[in-house]
Amino acid sequence: MEAFYTEESFREAVKQVQQFGHLPATGFIDDATKKLLTAPRCGVPDILRQSPRNNSIRANPYVIGSQGWKKRTITYKIHNWPPQLGYNQVAQVLKTAFNTWSEPASPLRFEEVRNGEADIEITFASADHGDGYPFDGQGRVLAHAFFPYDFDSLGGDIHFDTDEYWIDGSRGKQNYGIDLFSAAVHEIGHSLGLGHSAVEKSVMFPYYQRHKPGFSLYYDDLLAMYELYIVRGSFEDDQYDKTSNGGSTTDTPVLPPKKDDSGNICNGYFDAVGLLKDDIVIFKGLLVWRFKDRGILRKGYPTYFNSVFQGLPSSIKRVDAVYQRTSDLHTLLFSGILKY
Repeated sequence: MEAFYTEESFREAVKQVQQFGHLPATGFIDDATKKLLTAPRCGVPDILRQSPRNNSIRANPYVIGSQGWKKRTITYKIHNWPPQLGYNQVAQVLKTAFNTWSEPASPLRFEEVRNGEADIEITFASADHGDGYPFDGQGRVLAHAFFPYDFDSLGGDIHFDTDEYWIDGSRGKQNYGIDLFSAAVHEIGHSLGLGHSAVEKSVMFPYYQRHKPGFSLYYDDLLAMYELYIVRGSFEDDQYDKTSNGGSTTDTPVLPPKKDDSGNICNGYFDAVGLLKDDIVIFKGLLVWRFKDRGILRKGYPTYFNSVFQGLPSSIKRVDAVYQRTSDLHTLLFSGILKY
């Protein structure tokens, strides 16, 4: 009788587990790999992408798991909650987690609804709960989510394992239990179309990491959202208001409120993030930062963006999106409804 797995295919499977667990991809099960196999994690499968350069299979820093939502305003509904937490606690935790994926990560807005259907249905369940992906009891798989529009009505939905001991980590020191915010902000990433990242600091790293106060998305998460919702984004519900100008009526997009242009890049928001050649650029207010690697700022930055991108109108006070065309390497800046 032929073996179900060859030795080679088994080692490749072990390598994949090790890559996504931030371990050396040896293909052999050592003590670190054994520990990883029992670590709490998300139930969404890890996806390896093929490198376009050499056709090798590797774990990308970030992975676009599916298409994104075709709407800017996404609704969610909380159907139930775990016995350890009440509705008000769960609602506040989830609101914070959803807002993490809004500005500066994307142009998306999130609204909780209490009645009717929602784009993202949130449920706490145990064992076999009817979606074909049963939970395994306390430990190991904590939750799973579905990509937008996948599996018909399940598209975007998030399921948490009720058998876990859920806590609100923002309320004092609790050493035991699974922090709901830390799990939720990861699963929401799947609901928005992101796959797992092999970068350990990424929110989309598949293994559970409890996030500390002041947490923000990592570069890989921001770049993934930029690609999915800025570069590829196409929205059917762009909102417009009607403004009167001398008796005529014009359509003007409803833009986010303007923020201050302070030089502190660490206070929780950016206006835009993009890639210029191999550099990461971050716009915030009137300033631009340019990193040649994670955490390594290029000389002369931060600086005013109009000194880098000369010729912009003086009326431009912020950049909402940036994109470098691959065909000619021309850089496009977007501010409001205008492109430069």
